[in-house]
Amino acid sequence: MINSLYLQATLQALLTNSTKPNSVFLKIEIVSGNIFQIDDSILQKLCKDLKDGVGLTECGRTEDLLPYGRSRDAKIENDCLSTIVEVPRGLKFGGQRSYASTDDFIMVFSDGMVRDFSIGLINVICQCNTCQASLSSEYEQCCEHLPGQKVADSDDMHTYKIKDGIALFISADPFPVTDDDNIQLLLEDWGLDKAALIEAKINDLNQSGKLADLPLEMIDKYLGLGTIVTNSHPGIRKRTRKSGRRSR
Repeated sequence: MINSLYLQATLQALLTNSTKPNSVFLKIEIVSGNIFQIDDSILQKLCKDLKDGVGLTECGRTEDLLPYGRSRDAKIENDCLSTIVEVPRGLKFGGQRSYASTDDFIMVFSDGMVRDFSIGLINVICQCNTCQASLSSEYEQCCEHLPGQKVADSDDMHTYKIKDGIALFISADPFPVTDDDNIQLLLEDWGLDKAALIEAKINDLNQSGKLADLPLEMIDKYLGLGTIVTNSHPGIRKRTRKSGRRSR
């Protein structure tokens, strides 16, 4: 089970509802990635999550912030999932926000300045399309097919199906989510998992008085793994928004 992934979504239309004149409704369509693909088995579950109501935030911020709006409905048409998000007019905010009010937020989308969204998923289960093994959050994969890596002697890449997950938030983003973002996020999670395991191992050795049995260079190597080296994977782009997207 992976900690989290993000699904790309795009704004399709701004709608009004005569029964709710003080709100604007955003129609958002969820897009399947090329590497992390949405499996049919999760569409119905995500549709239910969105119908039950998922908060609309900015850049994945979920920490004690009132959302700009909330999903009110969702449906699947031609294997595509879309949701309707209600944003009430006239709601003002304090603190560090990109928008002072929901009116400012609505204006940005009305003017077409921002059209990109993402759906933040937690407790994600993925399956390798090459060998059908599950993609684990543990550092050691269940298979050797790293997402996005090229298949030997081919221009194709190893891809994964998203089989399960929970929709935690809808995020308004300044630029679209990509498969590269999810690969970077995954590598960060794997690195954090391995660093935690190594830290626990070192603590156990220390408490048992056996830490001195390890060569100094090995201890340095273990501790050094706490630094996540995402540049080792081609195609990964570091983005400033990552600091805002790590909230869960």
